[in-house]
Amino acid sequence: MPTTSNENPNYRLYDGFMMQRLLEEMVSEKETPSDHVHIVFEDRLICTFGEDDWRYHARALICGTPSIISTTGIIEVPAKPKEWYLKKLFHQFSICETDTIEEEKEKTWKRELAGKYIIDSKDYRISSVAVGYVLQALFFFLSDGNPFCNDNNCRLFNAHWQEDLMHSQIQTNELCKRHTLLLHEFNKK
Repeated sequence: MPTTSNENPNYRLYDGFMMQRLLEEMVSEKETPSDHVHIVFEDRLICTFGEDDWRYHARALICGTPSIISTTGIIEVPAKPKEWYLKKLFHQFSICETDTIEEEKEKTWKRELAGKYIIDSKDYRISSVAVGYVLQALFFFLSDGNPFCNDNNCRLFNAHWQEDLMHSQIQTNELCKRHTLLLHEFNKK
């Protein structure tokens, strides 16, 4: 098991595929993937191991039976705005300050960049973003295992940056024409 995320030393990464296998055992055999879609919301930070680079990668979503959506992953996985990292880097090289001053600076950053990323689990936008991940989990089954879209205006866009996540899930908040047609075709069945 990997140790921690770079962002918060209190976050432990959990192997998402192992978790998925354990959760799958709880799904009734009567509820086959062709008839039912199971989606688990998890507050732990999940990851998968990449054999191409031999390291773990944190995930907000792991599709399959069941699909797992990590609410912590929604906050921590897509990269925050570049300005956030620059402020963090600059702050690390500044003169040591008290914890109170550091907390105040962090609050200031959050206010300045509030519209560009999901701040924490209390952020009201997390529900809308979670709906987008539910759609991706559903489209995993509708599209034979390829739930993502290259169009950043589509809710199925696989955002790697929080700003792209905000755009596709909050500002645009709809499916592209191709995925809308795919959904209509499915609904005709």
